[in-house]
Amino acid sequence: MQQILRNVNIEPYNIKNFSKFGLFRQKIDSKFKIGEQLTNKHNLYQQKRDIFLKFNDNYIKTYNKDIDINDINNNYDVLKKFNYFIVGSDQVWNYNIKSLFELNFLPFSNSNNKIAFAASLCVNSIPNKFKTYYKDNLSKFKAISMREYKGKKILEKLLHKEITTVIEPILMIERNEWQKIMVKPKKKISKYYLTDPCEFIYLMKNAEFVITDSYHAAIFSIIFNKRCRLYKRKKEYRGMNCRIDTIKELLKLEKNLYLKNGIKYIEFIYKNDIYKNKKIIQEKINAINFLKDNLK
Repeated sequence: MQQILRNVNIEPYNIKNFSKFGLFRQKIDSKFKIGEQLTNKHNLYQQKRDIFLKFNDNYIKTYNKDIDINDINNNYDVLKKFNYFIVGSDQVWNYNIKSLFELNFLPFSNSNNKIAFAASLCVNSIPNKFKTYYKDNLSKFKAISMREYKGKKILEKLLHKEITTVIEPILMIERNEWQKIMVKPKKKISKYYLTDPCEFIYLMKNAEFVITDSYHAAIFSIIFNKRCRLYKRKKEYRGMNCRIDTIKELLKLEKNLYLKNGIKYIEFIYKNDIYKNKKIIQEKINAINFLKDNLK
């Protein structure tokens, strides 16, 4: 998202989120239990966290002042320095995820400068107990775009306004740009849990066949034109499949897919370079136009 904004001559800053893990879920759902979060005691988890923080330091431009959502009045002078606030990420409004934060709804800003770009719900519906909160907060956005059709339809029904669907942001970055940051992993195969994003991209670029239940692994398979078998997730994660359903429909991939009973997995088999097809090029233009129209 940072690079996409730079491509349209906007200089973005990422605001760090220091909210307490699980606290907001408890606020909107009294029955929710925070439970135990992975801590520094878990050695592998801490190592992976450090690796990702290092990646952030190298590639993500963050604002140099913290913004505390619980004491927003004291941050007013900081907030008014910005022209717009954009929220947009994978499953950014999914109430099933413990890391759902109040900050994701940008409650500190007015409706003239709040925009959602390629946001995601990844749920089949919004329960009645959450509808008031979602409606009150999302109705204050100047413009909303989603990365899945199902999320678009859910919010249109809830907010009674038109919602735009845009292409997955990862596909908006050219293949050669992804290749510029990839790095060959130095770890042995049993340590691939500790790969950073640059190493992950290298593994995707050099894979022969990708077998995964990860939506983003499937997206990078499309970017690098790799044969991929994407298994569907079950139970509380079943709504996650709507993102790939949108990609299939948006890019007209049906002729390049194999479905095992339409249930177990989807297999991408490419006849041509999918990443360079005319549909993707047009969808990139549509997404950029959404930003230009709403970032005056």
